[in-house]
Amino acid sequence: MNTLAIRYFKTRYESLYGKASLNARYQVLGMVLAYTYILLMPYFEGPIYALMDSGYFLSHCTNCAFSSLFLMFLHKSIRKSALTLFRNKR
Repeated sequence: MNTLAIRYFKTRYESLYGKASLNARYQVLGMVLAYTYILLMPYFEGPIYALMDSGYFLSHCTNCAFSSLFLMFLHKSIRKSALTLFRNKR
């Protein structure tokens, strides 16, 4: 019975979420940039901080925007709410 339940929920999870590795890649990229920023702080000054911080910020913003648009496009009730929110009423 356990084996059947595991198979069922595994296929159910894959049908709902598909491959979640893209989000995981963005999270890893963000963490690499954050750790690089923290580890290199004592050695560099000024512009390198801004460069690494902007890279982390841009990857985080891109991830948030992509995830939000993806969710609004695929989720039925969120898509309906987004359409009523962004619909141009004349």
